[in-house]
Amino acid sequence: LRFDLTNPRAVAWARNRSSRLVTEITESVREALRALMAQAFEDGIPPREAARVIREMVGLTDAQALAVAKRRLELLAEDRTVEQVARMVERYATKLLNYRAESIARTETIAASSNGQQELWRQAIDKGLLTRDAERVWIVTPDDRLCPICEPMDGQTVGMEEEFEGGDGSRALTPPIHVQCRCAVGLRLCRRITRAPASRFTTA
Repeated sequence: LRFDLTNPRAVAWARNRSSRLVTEITESVREALRALMAQAFEDGIPPREAARVIREMVGLTDAQALAVAKRRLELLAEDRTVEQVARMVERYATKLLNYRAESIARTETIAASSNGQQELWRQAIDKGLLTRDAERVWIVTPDDRLCPICEPMDGQTVGMEEEFEGGDGSRALTPPIHVQCRCAVGLRLCRRITRAPASRFTTA
């Protein structure tokens, strides 16, 4: 068993089941994203590098496109030249696209890692290396970016196949529970306490 980021189960999950949180893309792009994330795990490509490739595969979301259009109107109202507006709008659109690509790369990396680890724990249980009463604990990143969905989940403990519940009522078996989620899950082993047989001797 390999309990590390690049375990084969994580690669398999990335290849077959990743990109489920990515919206507004075609099925062919989804398949391409899955292949890319699997390759990133196998080759140890960090999310920021993967994002550069993802940027060429996806476009802006509808909401981002509307934001770009709104920005263009705002700049035109400032009595700028057409050339100035074009340059500023292009930079803004690039910024939004970069953000989307990095969000996808980071979210999918965490998803593949978490689900690959979950598969390894299942395998360990099947092999008798873990007991079925082992528990999983949700671990947050405690900084100023901690969101109201994840904050109340810190330390939440569930069974091996039970879902965690977020602060907004959403549920997830493993992180991420939302896009850009930075949480992780730890393992808590439950020891069975057996009572020792009573002694035949007594003391005064």
